[in-house]
Amino acid sequence: MVTADRAAAVELASAGTVVVTPDDRGRLTRTHHFLDPSLAAGELRGRREPETNDRHRLLTRRVPGHSGPLDPGALARLLDAHRDDGAEVRCHAPVGGAPGDRRATLATVAVDPEGRSLAVHAGGPCTAGPSTWTELTAPTR
Repeated sequence: MVTADRAAAVELASAGTVVVTPDDRGRLTRTHHFLDPSLAAGELRGRREPETNDRHRLLTRRVPGHSGPLDPGALARLLDAHRDDGAEVRCHAPVGGAPGDRRATLATVAVDPEGRSLAVHAGGPCTAGPSTWTELTAPTR
């Protein structure tokens, strides 16, 4: 959940609901597992798919090198991680992969809450370029 001056991740599980807030630098890095230790203790995803923890560690290491909001190009560069970077943040579907094994990153989205806009790139961050973003702006009330 994001507003112009605040961000939080709301983690929902049968064990409860926890609001995860940004760190002391104002950064909130999120992947596909619970960050709250009490919810993570009962989670299967982090054990079955430990690469989510690898992605979180990689992004947490990369984020402190940036200050202020990231433009879409900078966000794409931050997210452009292949296995040789220590984790694979984006996913390419294998050619001829079996059903259930054709995961792929379908979109990369940069959110600008203050500007009430999104920049959307069809595909993973490694294929993004200056002319590949579609800008969407919400009307003001």
